[in-house]
Amino acid sequence: MSFVAASFAAHGAFAELLVYEPFDYPVGAEIHGQSGGIGFGDNEWEDNQEGSSAEMDHIADGSLSVANPLPLLTTGNSLSQNSISVNGSTDIRSFTIIPGIDGTTTWMSFLMRFEGTLSEDTIAHFGVRPNSSGPAPFFGVFNNAANEIVFGIGSNSAGTVFSDISFTPGQTYLLVASITWNTAVGASELVNFYVNPTLQALPPASPDVFRDDLNIATAGGTNRLSSLELASGGDGVEWRFDELRIGNTWSDVTPVVPESSTTAMAVGCLLLAVGLKRAFSHGRRRA
Repeated sequence: MSFVAASFAAHGAFAELLVYEPFDYPVGAEIHGQSGGIGFGDNEWEDNQEGSSAEMDHIADGSLSVANPLPLLTTGNSLSQNSISVNGSTDIRSFTIIPGIDGTTTWMSFLMRFEGTLSEDTIAHFGVRPNSSGPAPFFGVFNNAANEIVFGIGSNSAGTVFSDISFTPGQTYLLVASITWNTAVGASELVNFYVNPTLQALPPASPDVFRDDLNIATAGGTNRLSSLELASGGDGVEWRFDELRIGNTWSDVTPVVPESSTTAMAVGCLLLAVGLKRAFSHGRRRA
């Protein structure tokens, strides 16, 4: 086992992650074409709205941080999505296929922040897809029937299920989601969403919002999940995203800063692993 792998296993914060994007790229760089992180293979970030909006999606300085009794472990920088069109921005990236085994749960987490004035176009989400056309859950903020911006679980096929939690500009949110797989033909998955949950050993007893009407597994075939997207809307506003994680357990996607001196070693090892992956990927393209 390599030093990096051994350090990850000893620390536990990154050892079981299926996908991790800390946006560890140069500040000011455009996101499209970047290929760092863990679990993405050779796939780069792509622009899914090219030609339909004026985008300025780039790397912002530093990680987002969230108020919690225990701080979330973060590295790298963060993504800034800026749009001067209500069409908004959508950045997508494929990752190594996650099979979604019957009876298991896939967990996801991310940080999100909004700077600007709320309007009916102030919407944003982190989404995962089985393929280009299958049912996909979107986790974020949406405009409800009362014209309020609230958290919820959207979809490309079955509307949005809203929570009663309002969204506040200028606040960083830790957002955690899960998909419990039911691969029987015609069955639907249980999809849960947690808004600013307390970082602790186990997830909260109940989610803030859930839905069980998306047939993700059957539509995806053996490719239960294969890509993610970050999308946002608004005119003259900035959305920030950070610390995209996908794993097999709650603890995989909610690592906290340890109290011991192993913090520096764990973060350093993660940055080394991400850097080595980027160097290897670039080397393959040059070869």
